[in-house]
Amino acid sequence: MYLSIFKNYLLKQTLTQEDTIDFLTALIDAIRPKNVNDIEEATHSIQALCFTLSQCEEYATLLRNAILSIIQEKKSVSLFADSGIQTNHGFFAELFRRISHRILPDVIDRQYLKDVFGLIFHKNSDSDWVTGVEDQVWADLFATLQFQHADLSLKAKAKKQLVDAIQVLSYRLSASGLEPDLIKHHEDLEDYTSPFIVQNVELLKFFSDESITQIDINHIHVMLDQCQLVTEKVRKSCEYTGTSIQLTSLTQRIHQQITRLKLLFNILTDVVGMQLQSEIQEHAKTNITSKVVPLFKSLVEAESEKNSISGHWRQNMELM
Repeated sequence: MYLSIFKNYLLKQTLTQEDTIDFLTALIDAIRPKNVNDIEEATHSIQALCFTLSQCEEYATLLRNAILSIIQEKKSVSLFADSGIQTNHGFFAELFRRISHRILPDVIDRQYLKDVFGLIFHKNSDSDWVTGVEDQVWADLFATLQFQHADLSLKAKAKKQLVDAIQVLSYRLSASGLEPDLIKHHEDLEDYTSPFIVQNVELLKFFSDESITQIDINHIHVMLDQCQLVTEKVRKSCEYTGTSIQLTSLTQRIHQQITRLKLLFNILTDVVGMQLQSEIQEHAKTNITSKVVPLFKSLVEAESEKNSISGHWRQNMELM
C-alpha cells in the first residue's frame, strides 16, 4: 500500500517543498479509513506503515527527513502556539470569523506550517480517527522513525522552532495573567511574584543557562501548575458571583496556553535533547516518543475544529 508512495517520492530528481507536502498528504490519505469511526482499520494501516519502515531503513530516513524539513523550512510558531488556542479577539469576534469562513474561506499560505498541516490533514473528520487510535500505536510509529538519528542541522533548526513557540506562548501567558478581568478577581496577580510572570522569568533563564538541573525544570512545572490553580480559583469564585463571556473566554484561553506550553516544554526537555546534565539525559531516554503523541493529537483536533461554530459555542458555554 505504501511502497508506491515512497517509490514515487524517490523518483523525483529534484525534491521541492511541494513534493514533500504531496508525499506526506499521500501517506495520510493512505492511512485514513474509509469510515472515520473504523479505528481498527486506521490502527492496522499505521501498523502496516511501521512494518514497512522497519523493513526498509531508507524509507524511514526519507519520512523522518520529510517531517523535519517541513518543520524547519516553514514558519512553525503559529501551528504550535496558535492552533487550538482561543484568540484574544473575544467570543463574538471569533464567532463572526467562523461564520464568515463559510462564505469566504481563508487564503492558504504555504509559508506557514499551520496551513501546510491543514493541507495534509484536510478532512474535518480526521480528528475522529487520529484521536481514536491508541497513543501507543502512534508512539510506535514515531519510534520507528528514529528521530535521534536525524541530521544534526535538521534537528537544530526544528529545536529552534520549538523554542520560539515556547517563548511566544510564555509571553502570551504572562499577558493573559495581567488582564483586568482576571486581576479584578485576584489582585495579587499584579505583583512581580505572580506565577504568570515568574514562569516567563524562569523559562528565559532556562534558555540562557546551560547548567540546568532537574530541579530547575520541576520549578517551571510548579509555576505553570500555580497559574492553572489561580485560574481555577477565579473560575470557581465566579460560580457564586457570576461571570461574563469575556472572563470565560480568558480562563479558557489561559488553560489552553498552559496545556500547550507543558506539552512543548516536555518535548523540548525529553525529545529534542538539550545539553542538560546526565540526570536529565537519562530521564529523557525513557518513553520519549510518547511525549509527542498528545501534542500531535491536539493539533489534528484543533485543525478539524478551527472553523466549527458549534465547537466554539460549546467550548465557551459549557464553562459558564
